[in-house]
Amino acid sequence: MNLEPKRLSVLISAHEVSPILGSECSSGWNVLTRLGKYHDIVVLHAEKNQFGTNNYKAEIDKFYHQDTESSVKFVSISQPKITKIIAKVNKLLSPEKTSVGIPPLYFLGVYFWERAVLKKALRLMKSTKFDLVHHFNHLSYREPGFLYKTGLPFVWGPVSGAFSLPLSFLKGRPLGYRVKFILRNCLNVLRKQFSIRIREAVNKASLVLYVTPDDRLFFESKNCKNMHSSLDVGANIAFKEIDESEVSLIPLNNDPLRVLWAGRLDYLKSLDLLLKALGHDKELLSKVHLTVVGDGELSHYYKSMAAAQGVHNILWRGAVSNAEVLDLMKSADVLVHTSVKEAGSAVVLESLSVGLPVICHDAFGFSYTITENCGLKIPFRDPAKSILGFNRALWRCINEPELVPSLKLGAKDRASKLTWDALAKSIAMDYCNIIPSSN
Repeated sequence: MNLEPKRLSVLISAHEVSPILGSECSSGWNVLTRLGKYHDIVVLHAEKNQFGTNNYKAEIDKFYHQDTESSVKFVSISQPKITKIIAKVNKLLSPEKTSVGIPPLYFLGVYFWERAVLKKALRLMKSTKFDLVHHFNHLSYREPGFLYKTGLPFVWGPVSGAFSLPLSFLKGRPLGYRVKFILRNCLNVLRKQFSIRIREAVNKASLVLYVTPDDRLFFESKNCKNMHSSLDVGANIAFKEIDESEVSLIPLNNDPLRVLWAGRLDYLKSLDLLLKALGHDKELLSKVHLTVVGDGELSHYYKSMAAAQGVHNILWRGAVSNAEVLDLMKSADVLVHTSVKEAGSAVVLESLSVGLPVICHDAFGFSYTITENCGLKIPFRDPAKSILGFNRALWRCINEPELVPSLKLGAKDRASKLTWDALAKSIAMDYCNIIPSSN
């Protein structure tokens, strides 16, 4: 008897897709191209980003040659005229020259693009029979798209963003930064309570894929009928397996613990938590060597803070290539990830994939990604408890000689379960589970 799952026809909205960019673009590319192994996929994506600095269509066409036999077909949709006007205003007003600019203006532009997606979807449905629709990205819960209006079974996610930054983590930050996040928290509360479109999307969703515990609580409060956790990033397993006998030959002895920190030097990644965890404990500081990878607007600020804290045993590498980051990960003992706001994290998955354990907050997507076998999680309550938590976790790595080698083995094993292939297969199986109950 043939027990193979039925091959379905799926229409997906994914604004951000690119084979050469990171973040949501990378997630879109890595998951959606793999879904073609299981189902016939049509992806509606933006031709370019709002500021026109990236041409997604050209990047996809360069790496993916579509033909009549392709199981994944990419259909580009231009940014509407009104979105382009909003983007010009956004670019003019934005103090930070990024591809997003001022988020409320950016998402207003996305709103109109998603309306264009619905029009295109309805036209395609006249000539093609789709079994279900899926709003894949944006990751943010504030933008569910409009595919739930097609009348077909609707999947939403991975979706995140319900988290509000604790006010304690704003202490000591610049006034503008504090006002920005207090305003964001207030808007989050209002949006979660009163957004009609979000409520409609949740009510009509056959499945919601949430990323963090905060997201789960939000969707539970909206009486979401079917949901489960899902990462928004995957691991690339392309490195030599770690042999247990090899790992056991990595003693710390009197050598310093080799700690790696990697990320953007800004307030959200919060390198200062690690600097204070070391600077407040001179004995621990003497047993650690820290390498910092990354650049950002707070580069000078953090270097000055490190000097003031007496943390001189730091190698500042600045921005380096991804290949160099992976080499640094392979030579480190542990990655310390101090971020105070995100969904999942590519750097955490990359770390696990090369057998590098992770010390991080017990929050966001890390609550699921990091287990006791591959890292150490600390409570996420306020900066003082975080500093103490990172301090104690580093001491454990030093005082328990068997811990780091054991976690290195566990990291590689954990990564093998969190690959892009595994994520795509999980979503593909979700499709199959939805259709029988929807017909």
